[in-house]
Amino acid sequence: MTASVNDSATEATSMSIADLVQYRYDMLLAQMASEVYGLKPGLSERELYSTLQKGNSFQDPAHPEDDTARIGNQRFTDSQITDFKNTFTVVAVSSETSAAGDFAVLLQRIDGTGYVYAFRSTQPASQQYNEQKIGAYEQDSANNLQMSTYGVGLSQLDGFDRFIQKTAPLLNGQPAACAGGSLSGQQCLAITELHPEIFPADGRPNVIINPTGMAVFDDG
Repeated sequence: MTASVNDSATEATSMSIADLVQYRYDMLLAQMASEVYGLKPGLSERELYSTLQKGNSFQDPAHPEDDTARIGNQRFTDSQITDFKNTFTVVAVSSETSAAGDFAVLLQRIDGTGYVYAFRSTQPASQQYNEQKIGAYEQDSANNLQMSTYGVGLSQLDGFDRFIQKTAPLLNGQPAACAGGSLSGQQCLAITELHPEIFPADGRPNVIINPTGMAVFDDG
């Protein structure tokens, strides 16, 4: 896994190496949180622990009676759960049933240094899981052909943009940074260009993880 930081941000250039490493780790936790199924504001400490521990896993349809038999690649460890709880408060989440795959979370830093928007990466699920309505099947219903041909990326960007416009008043004028992975990493960069009033160039840097390639357009 690679994590890139917008080092042109003024605050990034003034961070010590130790602070920058810690910052990247915090933002990785934020992006991991965007991948979690069932995350929402107001969860009790016990509910939050269980939700983060399960991550984006779901029950194995072959063993519906055993909740410990789960399918899914990303789950929080105990130490990551503790670090997340000590760093962030969940402020808002977007709809987890959007077919556009535009799930996002708004987190507030407990130390009062601002907010983080984290965008879920595109997660195409298999037809079997969609038919059995397993996991976030409504969102994860796009296959590779649909993602490349029918504008799923643009639908994601539109959904993220609408979520930011809806939740901007919750920031109370404080700055925000964003984190994204894969395709949502590039969506993160696009969002910062659309909303410089929320993501100031001299604010905290944005973090993108394993981003997809970037196209370059000219007038030629």
